[in-house]
Amino acid sequence: MFKNISSFKPVSLAICRWVLLACLSLLLSPVGASAPPLEPVTVQLKWQPQFQFAGYYAAQEYGFFHEEGLDVTLVPGGPDIAPLTEVMEGRANYAIEAGELVFYRLQGKPVVALASIFQHSPAMLMTEGKAGLRTPHDLAHKRIGMQVGGQPIVEIAAMFVNEGVTLDALALQPNRPGMDALLSGQVDADYGYMTSEPFFNTQAGRDIHYIQPITYGVDFYGDTLFTSERHLQEYPAQVAALRRAVVRGWQYALENPNDMISVLLKRYPQLNREALQFEAARIHELVKPDIVKIGHMNVERWRRMADTFVKLGMVNDTSKLDGFVYDPDQKPDYRWLWWLLGGFGVVALLGFVGSGMVAWMNGRLQEKNTLLQQSVNAQQASEQLLQESQRSLQSLIGNLPGMAYRCHNDADWTMEFVSEGCEALTGYSAEWLIDSQRLTWTHLIHPDDRAGVMATVVTASSARHPFQLSYRIQHRSGEWRWVWEQGHCVAYDAVGAPLMLEGLIMDITAQVDVQQKLQQAKEQADAATRAKSIFLANISHEIRTPLNAVTGLAQLLQQESLQGKQRDYAEKLHSSSRLLLGIVEDVMDFSCIEAGRWCCALRRLMCGGFCKVSGTLCKMP
Repeated sequence: MFKNISSFKPVSLAICRWVLLACLSLLLSPVGASAPPLEPVTVQLKWQPQFQFAGYYAAQEYGFFHEEGLDVTLVPGGPDIAPLTEVMEGRANYAIEAGELVFYRLQGKPVVALASIFQHSPAMLMTEGKAGLRTPHDLAHKRIGMQVGGQPIVEIAAMFVNEGVTLDALALQPNRPGMDALLSGQVDADYGYMTSEPFFNTQAGRDIHYIQPITYGVDFYGDTLFTSERHLQEYPAQVAALRRAVVRGWQYALENPNDMISVLLKRYPQLNREALQFEAARIHELVKPDIVKIGHMNVERWRRMADTFVKLGMVNDTSKLDGFVYDPDQKPDYRWLWWLLGGFGVVALLGFVGSGMVAWMNGRLQEKNTLLQQSVNAQQASEQLLQESQRSLQSLIGNLPGMAYRCHNDADWTMEFVSEGCEALTGYSAEWLIDSQRLTWTHLIHPDDRAGVMATVVTASSARHPFQLSYRIQHRSGEWRWVWEQGHCVAYDAVGAPLMLEGLIMDITAQVDVQQKLQQAKEQADAATRAKSIFLANISHEIRTPLNAVTGLAQLLQQESLQGKQRDYAEKLHSSSRLLLGIVEDVMDFSCIEAGRWCCALRRLMCGGFCKVSGTLCKMP
């Protein structure tokens, strides 16, 4: 775990110091002496004046620094200024850096993180849309403007290494303000902030693509106030006072953004009000003051960030992290106070009164500490419950028999979320489909099915009905698979047009194969039945032809002058041939029926024979 290097509570130290000064002033100072002078402090900003540093300007504008006894000078940054170098070489007491601050610590730089203002980093790379450079892999061997003060932006570098692109494969260039370097072709990709660049690009009508590290598993803290270990050891009270003033400044700036925009425009008239409003809204999302206390730092998150550099091979280990995170709430050590009070034995009564006041104030502070700790514990419990809920939801979605998704209703079906079942369904991991960075869902659909899929989804979504459909997609292995999709539209725009879709896609290739085999078996059985009927019809026809001849000859034979057994044989031959002929005709009728060629035919009825048989039956007893 991290070791916090602040050895006493800054608030208590400040109170004790002022109590002692007040008491001594009663005996040693003349009446009406002036207030103690303000301590001069220099803070190096990361970039030029903008809303990104509104909290610092608010603390300066509204006297929060002065209330803490500090005279603070804010020094603007630039493309050739490295805040780390300014602090290490003593030109600044404090500075602002992003999450790469922990990388500098792992490299042996004695820096201490005081407060992480941005809970997420706005850093990103910009490429022109027409260039087709959409992923870190596309930028290999390209010119990238990501150097500030001669050093690469570490979280951007970590994104490349995390994607298997070594820094040696990049042509690193200095980052320069504005878009001129990118638009003029001096670089293929340029470093910027999501809090400002998108506004100006949209205003100018530029087609710009943004590549963010968080999309590729690199989620660092953003702007973080820091100082050196030596400065913290020598001026612990000043560090605590500056941190309090900065937090107050950011609270005011986020609660009163329009007021701070007016302050910035008054100081720097060249700034753009609409751009500052856009930046203020984006920064509010990064700071998250409604969820996380301003300046809060999670020790384990810093460690995970440090482990990222170890896994990427950028550092060997995390052994140098001890003392990196500043803890303003550590309990104070009052031993130095008792030694100091012992030296003032000649003013024992005054020392007694001072000690009583210190004890009373310490009790008040302990009560506030208890309330603060309870608040922190409740916040940590809420974070843990939220994480457990997210894990449960992720596990439930991951166990679904298919791929759950949330996508935009556009021509590419741009995916905003896909579950872990994506890889089993398509052969591609979820990162391939998110924001269509590497692959679009439309590309996977069979060309013959795309129009039908689009028509079914659009028709159902426009009518605000759920949709179900089956179609083919191409697996990463190259084979075509049948899928069944069920979904519905979950968001519409102001005119009722579908915006976002949610649903589930399942692999039904096995079921389709079974249905196709059953259909083939049925067709084969029908063909066999038809062949049998045709065969029987043909055989019956061939038998009936000679049988008619036999019947006719037997009838002619009966007309001859036959006697006795000869006539009897002729009659039996005739009756048997007639009976067999009837059987053959029945077989032919059944064959025609099965073959679908059966029809009714008119036959002459021999009424005489019918009446003769009927009369014989009536005479029977």
